[in-house]
Amino acid sequence: MLSPITNYYSYLKEAFLLQGVHKFSYKSKERIRYEKTYVVDVAFVSEREDTSFTENLDWRLENVVYIELLRRFRPQYTDVFYYRDKHCEVDFLM
Repeated sequence: MLSPITNYYSYLKEAFLLQGVHKFSYKSKERIRYEKTYVVDVAFVSEREDTSFTENLDWRLENVVYIELLRRFRPQYTDVFYYRDKHCEVDFLM
């Protein structure tokens, strides 16, 4: 049985409010297992009274870049991945 958090997460993905990026790997099991999640509209997260614009600016910019990559490259059937190993992390890899 799935937890309520897992159900809620899947509902948000089905409603296209969250998008996932799979990890780049030659092993399909790793591609499916590891995923980074991005918010489609950053305003959903930033419309709180206790947040300032400069808070988590790098996270917000990363979200905006991901959405722009989807907009430009999804029609061309190009997949977007991320890559992480012990030494470095690459946010977007196509």
